[in-house]
Amino acid sequence: NHLCDNGCGQIADDGCYDNDTNHACDECGKTGMGTHADSATDNDHVCDYGCGVTLEDCAGGTATCQTKAICDTCGVAYGNLGNHSYNMNAWGYKGTDGHAHKCTVSGCDAHDTVVPHTPNVDVATEDIAKYCTVSGCGFVIEQRLDHVHSEGTEWESNSDYHWHDCVADDGQIYSKDEHSYDNACDTTCNVCGAPRTITHNYTKLEKNETHHWYECSICGDEKANSRVGHSGGTATCQAKAECTTCGEFYGNFGDHDYDTTTWVSVNTNSHAHQCKLCTAYADEADHFSEDEESCTENKLCDACGHKMKDAHGHSYTKKIESSVYLKLEGADCQSHHIYYYACVYCDVSAKDDTNTFYEGSAVGDHVMSTVWTSENNQHFHKCTVTGCTHTDTKVSCSGGSASCVELAICSTCQKAYGEFAEHSFGTTWEYKDANGHAHICIVNNCNAHDTVQAHNPNIPAATEDEAQICTDCGYEMAAKLSHTHNPATEWTSNTTHHWKACSGCDSHLDEAHHSYANDCDTTCDCGYERTITHDFTSPWQKDASGHWHVCADGCNTTDTKMAHESAGTATETDPEVCSICGWEINPALGHITHTPATEWQRNETHHWHECTGCDGQELDKNAHEDGDNNGKCDTCDYTMSTDSVDPETDPIDPGTDTEPPVDNSHSDDNDGLDTGVIVGIAIGSVVVLGGGFAIFWFVIRKKRII
Repeated sequence: NHLCDNGCGQIADDGCYDNDTNHACDECGKTGMGTHADSATDNDHVCDYGCGVTLEDCAGGTATCQTKAICDTCGVAYGNLGNHSYNMNAWGYKGTDGHAHKCTVSGCDAHDTVVPHTPNVDVATEDIAKYCTVSGCGFVIEQRLDHVHSEGTEWESNSDYHWHDCVADDGQIYSKDEHSYDNACDTTCNVCGAPRTITHNYTKLEKNETHHWYECSICGDEKANSRVGHSGGTATCQAKAECTTCGEFYGNFGDHDYDTTTWVSVNTNSHAHQCKLCTAYADEADHFSEDEESCTENKLCDACGHKMKDAHGHSYTKKIESSVYLKLEGADCQSHHIYYYACVYCDVSAKDDTNTFYEGSAVGDHVMSTVWTSENNQHFHKCTVTGCTHTDTKVSCSGGSASCVELAICSTCQKAYGEFAEHSFGTTWEYKDANGHAHICIVNNCNAHDTVQAHNPNIPAATEDEAQICTDCGYEMAAKLSHTHNPATEWTSNTTHHWKACSGCDSHLDEAHHSYANDCDTTCDCGYERTITHDFTSPWQKDASGHWHVCADGCNTTDTKMAHESAGTATETDPEVCSICGWEINPALGHITHTPATEWQRNETHHWHECTGCDGQELDKNAHEDGDNNGKCDTCDYTMSTDSVDPETDPIDPGTDTEPPVDNSHSDDNDGLDTGVIVGIAIGSVVVLGGGFAIFWFVIRKKRII
C-alpha cells in the first residue's frame, strides 16, 4: 500500500505498477493505469486487458437490401440493410395494376412504385386486344373479344348431312347432323325433308331343307329367280355336306379321314394315326426315341412326342465367368463381378432356377474424377475409388499465351504451365541514367530493360553555354557549368522515371526509375500511379460460404468469392465436396441402409441374415419351422431333431429289414430325407403284472447323411 510498515503513516514508495495489465496498481489498487489496446489477433473492438472497454465501432463493407455491411476489422455484419438497386432500363414487374422497375439484388423481388398502364384503346374488340403502349412493357390488359355467331332457321343439306348457317354468312354452321330415315327404303329425311334415291337390298339369305333364296333385308321382297337347290360342300364321318351358299347341312355322312402325316399317343406304350374329325385310330405302333436323357427336356417319342422319361434336372456347381452368367457388375475397380453358377451337365445359368451365384475374379470399371489434375505441364483425371492409383491418358497442357511476367494458362485445365516468354523491348530509349540508356520491356508490370549502352555525348564536356547531352536518348550527361540548378519541390514523371525540374533550365534533377514496394504496389514514392494486374494463380482459399484466390504476389488482394459447386450428394462413405476447391460441403452419411447377406446365420432356435455393411445387425430373423416334418428347418436347413417320424403318417413295415436303394445321383442336393429307410423292430418283452401288460417297441429310422 506504499505506506511505512512502522505505522507512522508516511508514504514509503509511491511507484505504482500494473503487472497483470488490468489498469489497476497491483499493490494499492489505484485505477486508471495503462493504455487500452486491441491486438491484431482477435479484432473484436474490445480492450484486451480485460476491462471490457469498447475501443471503436464497426466500419467498412457495403450493405445491400438483402445483407448488412461486413466490418473490415472484425468481419461481423452490422448496421442496417441498404437501399434497393432498381434496373431503370427495363420494366421488370408487369401486372394488371401497371408496371415498375425491379431490384437487381440477388434474392430480392422488390420493385419501385407501380406506374399505371397506358392502353392503346379504351376497350378490347373482336379486331384488337387492349395492351400497354409504354416502351418495353406491352402488357396485355384485355384479350381480343371472340366473334358472336347467330344461327339461321333454313336447312342446308348435301347427300349425307343437313345444317343451319350463321346469319352473318361467315362459314360458321350449326346443328349439323346426318339425315334421318325410317329405314333403308325410306326416300325422305325426317328432319330437313331432303329426298334420296334407294335400291332394294337383296342381301337376306333364306333357306329350308332343300333350297335357299334372297329377300330384301328391309321390306322382305323375294328376289326373282333366286330360289335354287343346295349344292357344294363335302360330307365327313361327323357331318353331312354343308351348302356353300347358305350353310345348310344336307345329304348323308362320309367316311373317316385319317391324318397319316401325324402320330398321336394312344397310351403309355403306343401311338397311331387318328381320324382328323373323331377319335378313331389306325396303324397303331410302339413308342420309340433316339434322344439321350437331358437336364430339362423329357425323353419324348420321336414319332408322337409322348413323354417316355422325365428330365433328370440341373446341378449348378460349375463356374463360367462370361456375360451370359453375369448377375451384377462390380460397382467400381475395387469390387468384383457376381456370376450365376452354371449346370455341370448343360451349362445353363442358375439365374431363373436356384438363383445361386458366386464372386468372380473380374472387377468393375474405374470411377474417374471430373476435376483435372495438373503435374509437370500435363493434365489428367484420377480414379476416385479408394486404393486405386489409375489415371487416364496424360495430355500436355496447351493453349494460352505466356509473357515475360506470366505463364500461359492451359485452355483445358485452366492451370499455369510452361516457361516465361522472352522480353518485348520497345524501340525508344525509355531507360536512361548516368551509366547509359536502354530499351524497356513494353509488357505490363515488367520493368526489365536490355543491355545498357553508353551515352553518345554531343560535346566532349559541358560548357557554360551548353550542357553535355546524349545525342541518342537526350539524357543530360553534364549540366552547363555556369548554371546553378534550382530543383522544384514537386516531382515530374513519365511512365518509367521521375525527376525534379530545374526552375532555370530544362534539366531533370534527381532523375530515377519509379520505385514500388512489390509487384502489386501501384504508387511510387514520387506520387506516380501505375496500373497493375494481380496474379490470382495461387491455391484456392475457402470456407463454408465459398472459395476465392489471394494474389500470389503477396498483397493479400482477393478475387471475387464464388459459391461452392457440388460434385455430387454425400453417400454412406463419401462426403459431398466442392468440385472446384475440394471443400467438404456435407459429411459422409455413415451407414444407413442395411443389405442382407445371402448366407443364413443360425442357432438352436432361430435363423437370420447379417448386414454386409455393419457388425451385429440381424435381418429377417425368424424361429425355425419344420412344416414337412423332416427334422430340418424349412428355410435355413438347420437340423432340429432326429425323432420327427410320425408312425401314424409314415408307417413302418415290421416284416422287412431290407434297406431300399439310395439315390446318390445328386450329391449336392440338401433337401428332404433319403428314400432309404432301415427299419429294425424288436419286441423286447411282454411283461404281465397283475391284470395289465406292456409292449415295448423300438423303432430305429435311419436318415440320409447330409
